[in-house]
Amino acid sequence: MKAKTLSSRLIAGFLGLSLLASAAIPGVMPRAKAAEGAATFTAVSDKTEVHPGDTFTVAVSVTPEPTVGSYEAALDYDHDKLEVADTTKTSYVMNFRPQGGGGSNGVYANWFDPTGGEGTITSATDLFTVTFKVKDGAIGDAGLGMDPRVVGNAAAEDITANCSGTASSVSITEAPPAPVPVTGVSVSLDASELFPGQSAQATAAVEPAG
Repeated sequence: MKAKTLSSRLIAGFLGLSLLASAAIPGVMPRAKAAEGAATFTAVSDKTEVHPGDTFTVAVSVTPEPTVGSYEAALDYDHDKLEVADTTKTSYVMNFRPQGGGGSNGVYANWFDPTGGEGTITSATDLFTVTFKVKDGAIGDAGLGMDPRVVGNAAAEDITANCSGTASSVSITEAPPAPVPVTGVSVSLDASELFPGQSAQATAAVEPAG
């Protein structure tokens, strides 16, 4: 029994020394190096407050740090409140699915540099625009969100973890009352005749009243 205990202690001690030696010798236990680079995807709306029946346009762009060689991204929105009315895209969009794609229900787009490095994105670049129409009865936040799903740098390394997305906040409020057209204006005096030095009160009335 003592021999077994001594043997166990020797083995445990040997393993401990081996781990210490491995940690002290470079290259014995290599650590994974994180891919360099980042990117920010931005969705900017031309309006911050809208009403049912209104339309507004959201422009999506990307700012690389320092390069983007490929991406999959989606502009999320509240489907119960908005519907896609129109879209445009730039040359930095290959596959474009306004009704959702790539596992997303938002407006989906992807792209990669087909030149192998010469056509990477190196500065703030427009990607696509989406015009939304607000559904009848909708109220509250439009639910816009920018989701960088998969992003690679010029060296085809995955930098998704370093990327972020921001989107404008758009509030949906009740439509103001429709204006009522004026059909007539009348003026009346509280006196039927006036003499020099006298005054009278004039009252104006607008039709329809209110």
